[in-house]
Amino acid sequence: MQDEKIEGIFKKFEEIQFLDNPKSIPEKLLLFLHSINLSNNLICTGLQEDDPVAEYILPPNWSIPVDNIYSFRYQSQTDKSQTFYFKIIYELQTNLFFINAVSSSKSDMIISLEISNISTYTNFTMNNQQIIDLFKNYQSNVISLLLKKPEKPQENTKKNETILRPNPTDFFWNRPRNNEPSPFMPSFGDYGSSDLRPVPLGGIGSGSGSLLGPKNPIFLGQQNPNNNMNPLGGPIPGVRFDPFGPDGFNGSFSGFDGGIPKNPRFGGSNGFGGFI
Repeated sequence: MQDEKIEGIFKKFEEIQFLDNPKSIPEKLLLFLHSINLSNNLICTGLQEDDPVAEYILPPNWSIPVDNIYSFRYQSQTDKSQTFYFKIIYELQTNLFFINAVSSSKSDMIISLEISNISTYTNFTMNNQQIIDLFKNYQSNVISLLLKKPEKPQENTKKNETILRPNPTDFFWNRPRNNEPSPFMPSFGDYGSSDLRPVPLGGIGSGSGSLLGPKNPIFLGQQNPNNNMNPLGGPIPGVRFDPFGPDGFNGSFSGFDGGIPKNPRFGGSNGFGGFI
C-alpha cells in the first residue's frame, strides 16, 4: 500500500516538474514536498493567506520567496472549510530547511520539521533511499499530524451507571446493640438508644433509656427486681424528658431510689426543673 503511495507521489512530482522545471535543489525539494501534499488529498488554493482562492496544480510565483519564506496554501478535498498553511525557510549558510505547517481548525498547534544537509538531495527517484526516508519522515511528522482529526470529548457515562450502595443489613445500621456479650466488656443493656423514653421499663438506666441513676444496678452489680415497672405509665411519644437537680455527689440523690425517680415534677424551685 505504501509502495503505491510512493509511486503516486513520484508521478505527481514528474507532472509538476513538466509544468515548471526547477533549477535548484531547494526548488526541487519544495516541489517534492508539494507533491506529497497533493497526494494526501490536499488542493493547492494559492500561496499567501490573502491570495484569491483558486485551484492550482502549481500556483504562479511559487519559487519566489517573500522575506526568505516560501508559502503554500491548501484546502482539504473532503472538507473545504479547513485551510492549511505551509511556510518553508531555506537557510543557505546552515544548509537547512525549516518547515512550519498549521491548520485553520487547530491554529494554536504549529507543526514543525527540520531537514538538514539540503545539498545532498540530488537524486529525486524511487531508487534513492534518502528520498524515501525523507517522504516517510515528512508524512509521519507533518502530514499525519496536520490531518489528524481532533478527538471528540468523551461522553459522560456516569448518568447511566448504577451506584452500588452497601446493604444496611451488611453493616452497622441494623446490628443489635449490646445483645451479644463480649469477652472483653460486660453487657450493660441497650443504653442511649432512645432519648424519647428517658425512664424505661425497669427504671433509669435499664432497657433502652438514656438516663442512668446513681443506684442503677450497673453500679451496684445487681439486677433491678422491678424490671416491668414504668413509673411514667409508658413511653411518651415525641417528648424529651431530662430531669435535673442532684443534691450532691455523695452517692445518693433525693429524687432517686434504686434507679427509679420519686415524685417527678417539672419546674422545681432551683430554676432548672427536674427531680427535687
